Amino acid sequence: MTTKEHVHAACLKELNNSIIFFQKALNDLKDGAQNDAKSSAGDKHETSLSMMQIEQEKIRKQLKEVQEMKASLDKLNPHVVSRKINLGSLIKTNIGYFYIAVALGKLRLDQLELHLMSPQSPMAKKMIGLSVHDEIEMNSKKIVIQDIF
Repeated sequence: MTTKEHVHAACLKELNNSIIFFQKALNDLKDGAQNDAKSSAGDKHETSLSMMQIEQEKIRKQLKEVQEMKASLDKLNPHVVSRKINLGSLIKTNIGYFYIAVALGKLRLDQLELHLMSPQSPMAKKMIGLSVHDEIEMNSKKIVIQDIF
């Protein structure tokens, strides 16, 4: 498996783990609400139920966001390599590796520390369309594109 395929697979694994986590949290809240309904009555019960519903909505929103990220990642083919940076590019720079796909922050993979960013991020917007040896400046740092996978 190439490095880019490895990175792509790690991103999918991360997103799948998040989906499982949020689904379990929703199920736990649903079970808690059902148990609370059996043993409670009155104002405390209504407040508790309302708080659980708010929490469920929050988790549903997070779950939807993660599912949308996974759907967009599923559309990317990690075998495609371009000479110019675009969505799905793994980029080696003088300051580290960047994968333009989904906004997952930093990921440590073997000895590589990767920055996983969405194509809408300011840095990705500056990088898209660039080639090897091109340069950009971010936060007063010169970033040189060394390789594109």
